[in-house]
Amino acid sequence: MSNPSNSVKVDDAVHSELERLKGKYDVSTFNDVLRHELNIVPDAKIDELAAFLPSELREVAHDVVDTIDGVDEFTRSVEEGDYGKTYLTFTSPETERQIASVGFNEKEFTISYMNKDGEMDQCGRGRKKSSDEVHYGTSSNTFEHVDPEEMLNNVEDKVAGSNRRWGSE
Repeated sequence: MSNPSNSVKVDDAVHSELERLKGKYDVSTFNDVLRHELNIVPDAKIDELAAFLPSELREVAHDVVDTIDGVDEFTRSVEEGDYGKTYLTFTSPETERQIASVGFNEKEFTISYMNKDGEMDQCGRGRKKSSDEVHYGTSSNTFEHVDPEEMLNNVEDKVAGSNRRWGSE
């Protein structure tokens, strides 16, 4: 939602470049240009991000997001990533550090958290193996095949630890 008290003052050269980029991105506002430039996908919802997944994976993806939201109040945004993935990111409003993310493509979702070394590391995954088979894991390896509840518990533990380490100053 737009806030009328927010404004950004720019010089003539920046204003001209923003005008040019409106045409490039076929958008009508500077806000939309900046969303493109900053890789922020506007107003994406979990249903849109998980749209190509089978129903069981879509339901568990909702549970994953609810689990992460239950850890703390994060700032959420959506970003386009490499290899056709779109990421729902969870950032600490206090430190402005990304604490967790959920990446989506047509066959899987992956959950990552900021580990003790300050790097993003996987803590969960749901993957469509075949038309009637899905697997869950607590890392990038879904061969271990855990049940969704065990994966959700691992996600909660890792994200909570990350938030304690990186989410407060």
